Amino acid sequence: MPTTIKNLITIKDTGLGLDKSKYEEVFIPFISDPDGKLYNNLEKRLNPEDKIMVGSGSGLGLGIIKEIVNAHQGNVQFVTPTEGWSTELQIELP
Repeated sequence: MPTTIKNLITIKDTGLGLDKSKYEEVFIPFISDPDGKLYNNLEKRLNPEDKIMVGSGSGLGLGIIKEIVNAHQGNVQFVTPTEGWSTELQIELP
């Protein structure tokens, strides 16, 4: 029986986190901040001149990643973060 080798990329962060109920929603194009927490918190911490550079996000990034991974017969998903992390994204590719 042939062995299937898969590559697993795990991305973790200690930011605001993502509610489990939004794990699938954030892959939908133009959903950039489903909980309305990200950009409000960023604006409070940025210098006025930096706001132009940061912008507010288009909500396209995760959708594009999902399309690319799916085209290569892979899988991308958010999972319950391991202890000490707020968010965990796993990308599995053959």
